[in-house]
Amino acid sequence: MDDGRLFAGGMGDCAMSEKKYVLPNGMERAAWDAMDAHAKVHGPAVGCVLGSMCSLTAGLEAAIRWQAENPAVPTPEQGREIRAVWDHVDRLKDASVCDFVETICREWQRRMYLAPEPEVPEAVEDLMHKNRKPYTVDCTPEAQDQRILEAYRRGQKSTQQSGR
Repeated sequence: MDDGRLFAGGMGDCAMSEKKYVLPNGMERAAWDAMDAHAKVHGPAVGCVLGSMCSLTAGLEAAIRWQAENPAVPTPEQGREIRAVWDHVDRLKDASVCDFVETICREWQRRMYLAPEPEVPEAVEDLMHKNRKPYTVDCTPEAQDQRILEAYRRGQKSTQQSGR
């Protein structure tokens, strides 16, 4: 995606969410411009103000129009990740081409506004579940607490070393 504003899913900047989304600048600008224009035209006549339901509808329509005119296309790496979804769902193994296309499109629509995952610092990479051998990950609360404490200790040690 182009430069965009990162926000937590659900309720804009105020929401608590595990997923983070990127709102493309062009889409946001189109929505705000449409809402502003709608409020200026309708405002004097019917009392429509920026943020009213009819103004929000105009903004949403403009955002969708912007997306239609500026389609997001997956990168080759994202394409491979999306294809992996198909490969890992057993019920799809013998499905039709139409089912394949529908699944790929649905997965891209789900992912296209998700913000990229943050880089994992090398100093704590060994503490991550994904870097442990299968069936050796201890997922008990105590083990997870130990990994959190170890990451904290490493951070403190790194801060002390850089402060010297």
